[in-house]
Amino acid sequence: MAPRRAVISVTSAHAPLHHGNETGLFISEALHPFNVFKKAGFPVDLVSTTGTYVPDWLSLQPNFLPENDRKQWEDVNGEFRQKLDNMMKPEVVDPSKSNKQYGIFFASAGHAALIDYPHAKGLQNIAIDVWVGGGIVSSV
Repeated sequence: MAPRRAVISVTSAHAPLHHGNETGLFISEALHPFNVFKKAGFPVDLVSTTGTYVPDWLSLQPNFLPENDRKQWEDVNGEFRQKLDNMMKPEVVDPSKSNKQYGIFFASAGHAALIDYPHAKGLQNIAIDVWVGGGIVSSV
C-alpha cells in the first residue's frame, strides 16, 4: 500500500507573458490540491527544481484568486506559504525512498511549467518512483 503523504511539484521557471507580465506558478493550481490533500488527511510537501518559485501575474488577479484563496496566499505564516516559501529541491528527496515517502505526486502547473518540467529530471524521478511504488501520479 502506498504511503499517505503527497508531494506537489511547482515550477521554478518564469518568463514574460501576458503583455510582459511574469508567468510562473499559477497559485490556485498548487493551492487547491494542497487543500484537498490536507482535508483528506495527507501531509503535503512542495518541491521545485530550484526550491524557488515566481507567482504567475495572472493567477494573482481577482478573477483567478478569489477572496478565500487570497487570504490563504497572503498568510505568509500559514502552512501553504511556509512550505512554498521554504520549498524543497528534488535532491532533498532521497530517490531510493521516495516511493516509501509519497503515495501521491501531483504536478501543479501554470504556463511556466512548459519551460522547466520537460527537463526537470529530479521531479521526473520522484514521479517515477511514486508510480513504481504503486502511488498516484497526476497533474492539472
